[in-house]
Amino acid sequence: MRAILEVAAYQVLFLDRVPAHAAIKDAVDHVRELLPAAQARGLAGVVNATLRRLAEARIAAAAAEEIPALPSAHLSGADPDAHELAVAWSHPAWLVGRWLARFGPDRTRALLEADNRPPGVHLRPHSGRIAGTELVQRLERDGASVEPHPLHAGSLTLRSGDPAALDAFREGLFTVQDVSAQMVSRLVPDDSSGLFVDVCAAPGGKIGAAAERPEGRTFVAADISAVRLRRIVDTARRQDLPLRAVVADARTLALRRAPSFVLADVPCLGTGTLRRRADARWRLSRERLADLLDLQRGILANAADLLAPGGRILYATCSLEAEENEQMVAWLLSSRPDLTPVNLEPLISPSLALRLPGRAECALFVTPEAGDCDGAFAVLLEKAA
Repeated sequence: MRAILEVAAYQVLFLDRVPAHAAIKDAVDHVRELLPAAQARGLAGVVNATLRRLAEARIAAAAAEEIPALPSAHLSGADPDAHELAVAWSHPAWLVGRWLARFGPDRTRALLEADNRPPGVHLRPHSGRIAGTELVQRLERDGASVEPHPLHAGSLTLRSGDPAALDAFREGLFTVQDVSAQMVSRLVPDDSSGLFVDVCAAPGGKIGAAAERPEGRTFVAADISAVRLRRIVDTARRQDLPLRAVVADARTLALRRAPSFVLADVPCLGTGTLRRRADARWRLSRERLADLLDLQRGILANAADLLAPGGRILYATCSLEAEENEQMVAWLLSSRPDLTPVNLEPLISPSLALRLPGRAECALFVTPEAGDCDGAFAVLLEKAA
C-alpha cells in the first residue's frame, strides 16, 4: 500500500497531466484489487482521505504561489542520507550508499541526475567508408541535425531525425553506438594483425568498429545467444564487414588457432547504463553482483588461456562498480603473471583516466555525469611473448 500511496502522492503533487481526482481513483482501485476485501474496505478509505488532503494542500499552495518543489531541491547539504537521495532520484538505496562511499556526495548527486536524463543518440561513422565531416554533410542534406560529441571527436550526436530512416544508415555509412562504447572501441590498435575474437560479442558495436579497419585480420564474433548473434550478422552484411559468427559460452570457448586479440566486453551489473533502462535499476542486487563476478572471472580466465603469446585482451564493462572493474583486473593480474597492463594514459583524456590499484598504468573510466554518455570501463592487457 505504501508504494500505491507514494506513486499517487507524486502524481497529485507534481504532475499536471494526471488530474488529481483520476490519480486518487486509480490508487483506491489498486488497493481494492490487491488486498482482501476485509482489509481493502478500511484502507481504501485511508488512501482516499490522505490523497484528497494532499490535493487540497496543493490547491492552497498554488493559490499562495508556494508550489512544493521536487524532493531533490531540498538535498543540497554536504552529507545527504542515502535514503533521501534514493527517494529523490528514484534509485535503490543500497546502490546510492555504495556510490556515496566511492564517489562522495557531489559526484553521486550528479550521477543520479544524469541517470534520470533522456539519453542522446550517438552515431559512429563507418571509418572505412566515409569521413566524419562527409557524413555530417550527407546527413544534413537528408534533413537530419547532427553535431560532434564533446567527449570524443569521432562521435556525432543526432539532434533530430530517426537514424534507421536515413539512407546513410541503410547504406551502412554509420552505426548507432553510445559515445562511451565508441571510446572503448578506439582502444583497439589499428596495426594489430591475426585473429580477432570478441567472446561476448552482442550487440556487436565494438567488433563492428574493429572490422571497419580489417588490415589482414580475421574477425570472429562469439556469443552465447544465437538470437543476438543473428543481429550482429545482419549488421555485418549491411555494412559489408568481414565477420564470422559462432554460438559459444565465453567460459568454455575453444579455438583451433590462438587469437592475437581478444575483446571481453563482459556481462555486468550495468550501472553505467541506467539512463537507458530506467526499470533495470530495480532488478539490481548485491546477490546479482556476486553471481556476475563469478561469471566474469570464468570469462577472463578462458580469454587469457586462449590468447596467443604477445597478444592483447581488451577487458570492458558498462559498470561503475569497482569489483567488476579495477578490482577484477587486479584479480586477473594476481593469478596471471604473464599479463601486464598497457598504459592507456596517452590515448585518453586525463579526466577519464583511472589509475589501476598498485600500478602506474591507467584504465579508461567514463561515468554518465561526464556529459550525455553511458558509463564504461576498459583496460588493455598484454600477454608475455
